[in-house]
Amino acid sequence: AKGFDEASLLVLDRLKDYLKDNNINSYKLLVTGYSRAGAVSNLVGVHINEELKEYGIDEEDLYIYTFEAPKGVGKDKEYSNIHNVVNHNDLVTYFYPEFWGLYRSGKGSVIYGTQCQGRTLGRVA
Repeated sequence: AKGFDEASLLVLDRLKDYLKDNNINSYKLLVTGYSRAGAVSNLVGVHINEELKEYGIDEEDLYIYTFEAPKGVGKDKEYSNIHNVVNHNDLVTYFYPEFWGLYRSGKGSVIYGTQCQGRTLGRVA
């Protein structure tokens, strides 16, 4: 999980530089990621939510969507603007179990696989 956090801090540093370099004071931010990038996106969302004023953004202007992200956050906190979509048939979503003190912050949606003409389709629970 240390690598996820280090990557999220690099993203945050770049975001701060971009906002400063372009003199951006008001904005909406959408961050997405799949698998490892999902874990990084989850952490980016947690860091920004904890320091909204530092980033000059309101909670309702921040949108975080992760897909198949492993757990990598040290806090079990539900942020209304962080959404995690997981398929429990994907082993990556089980990496870093909660008894290690790692979570996915935000709200969760689960996709359950079903068979249809030899292809797996998903439905969101």
